[in-house]
Amino acid sequence: MMNFQRLGWVVAAAILGVFAASGFQGSFQKVASVDLENLVETSDLGKTNLAAFNATQTTYNQLLGFVDENRVLTIDEAKKLRELWLKETPGAVDKASLESLKASIVAETKQNDLLSGKPNLTPEERIQLQAFSSRSAQTEQLEAQWYQEFGQALQQSSLQRKADTLTKAKAAAQSVAKAQGYTLMFDASVAPYAVNDLTPDALKAMNAQK
Repeated sequence: MMNFQRLGWVVAAAILGVFAASGFQGSFQKVASVDLENLVETSDLGKTNLAAFNATQTTYNQLLGFVDENRVLTIDEAKKLRELWLKETPGAVDKASLESLKASIVAETKQNDLLSGKPNLTPEERIQLQAFSSRSAQTEQLEAQWYQEFGQALQQSSLQRKADTLTKAKAAAQSVAKAQGYTLMFDASVAPYAVNDLTPDALKAMNAQK
């Protein structure tokens, strides 16, 4: 079965390397560090984005898993199934329609299994079994297409969420550095042993952002 395993989320803090806390002049340098990766992972925004990402990934996997177990569905059924399954805010009618469609597809799968194990088929049953076989081949191609589409969507979502979270983390760190009089701030990935660690204060500032 096709599914998405542990797609990357954590940002490599070394992407930023070194950045200056703006608003200071003079030759004296007051230096600090901040763990941007930690901010991205542990901030309220980071946790919210990760939860949303994981929920979407789980939804994709569940849909692909159902289709993989019930490949005898028609193309029209598959399209309707996808529409209902991936609806962001399904209402009561949508949920009922999805459950009804799933039950119908499962019933078709059971009928296919029954005919596949039957020794003597009638002409009508043989035609039906051939139709199920043809559907299964089409569904296999459709499943591969969906897997590719979902993977691309997850990647794009991940990159966008990471970029947004990292931007806010950097802004929070810079505001804290400026407030505390630091003129230069390193990311912890390039200055892991810096004495002045602003990560806890930056995390508070980031979580306070609206």
